[in-house]
Amino acid sequence: MDSNTATVASTARRRPMRRGVKVAVWCVYIGLLLEATCRCYWVAGYGVPATKMDQIFSARFYPELRTSGVLEATVARDDEHFDVLMLGGSVLTNDFGTIEKRLREETARVTGRPVHVFNGAGVGMTSRDSLLKYRALEGREFDLVVFYHGINDARMNNCPREQFRDDYTHCSWYERVEGLGRHQELKWWVTPYTLEYLAIGALDNRLFGRYLPRNPPPDGRWFDDGLDIKTPPVFEANLREILELARDRKTAVLLPTFALHLSENYAQKDKATRIAEYRMADALVEMWGSSQGVYKAVHAHNDIVRRLATEYSHVSFVELQDRIPYNPVHFYDACHLTDAGCGVWMENVRPAMETLIAKRYGTATVIAERTGPTTAK
Repeated sequence: MDSNTATVASTARRRPMRRGVKVAVWCVYIGLLLEATCRCYWVAGYGVPATKMDQIFSARFYPELRTSGVLEATVARDDEHFDVLMLGGSVLTNDFGTIEKRLREETARVTGRPVHVFNGAGVGMTSRDSLLKYRALEGREFDLVVFYHGINDARMNNCPREQFRDDYTHCSWYERVEGLGRHQELKWWVTPYTLEYLAIGALDNRLFGRYLPRNPPPDGRWFDDGLDIKTPPVFEANLREILELARDRKTAVLLPTFALHLSENYAQKDKATRIAEYRMADALVEMWGSSQGVYKAVHAHNDIVRRLATEYSHVSFVELQDRIPYNPVHFYDACHLTDAGCGVWMENVRPAMETLIAKRYGTATVIAERTGPTTAK
């Protein structure tokens, strides 16, 4: 074989190799570009640090953990502060009431110590969200956890039974949250999770019917399914795990039933009458489902709270159902409380809180004898 023939043969052998290298380089380039794009999405959209994609959990889903300061704080039982964690829905947030402020003031008075209240409550949050947040706060030694849930879990009933999931992933919010646990590579590669996240969002359309609608559909679709109350076992499992985690972490728990301003004959009243009962006219109970379904679910959840409270010695139970007068002076809508309503909420909670703190922490400043809780009139 002459030299020209050898050169041609050698060149022919190298061509596939060169093409392979070019393809590999382009794949790497496209992959890096896609990764950079995905990171920019989280940075620009939700303030996730570009090099800390594992913070999507708190930045995208539970920003209340950031704003409360609990992620940066040193929470230790032997420090000078009495540390309280609030877990619940919008009723506990500062946007919808003054419970946090009242709880801080009362706890400081009872303990005689500086108080840190970390408000981990959020709008629309269910018992599942509170469990996920409390799991994530491992290693923080709170003195007290306040758990207040009941109505937001009721909304999870608004789907056919065969579609219902025990981890609430029949709602796209939880499908996305649970996806974080499946993607252990988040710290260094966020593209797979981002693509899954966007795909879930695309499927979260009432035309597909795959996920429980984000908001009540205008035609009330699935409200009839909400009469089939499926959430109590899930609510119980979520609450039980929180109580057991608190026990293992040597933390006391304040556990009230949920105050619901909703009469059994609500559905028989015309809309004008219903609006007149609430100060927030655009926040009727239909935000959560049919009145019958919400009523049944919240009362079932309250029964679980009562029962579990008897099973754990570190839990202090508070009966709030039917203890806050049902009128516009105390309620904005089916569950959100006015300032006066928050005051009655605190009056009912105070005796149990004082007893719990005295029993578990031996606080000398606790007022031992107090009158019973305020009842509705």
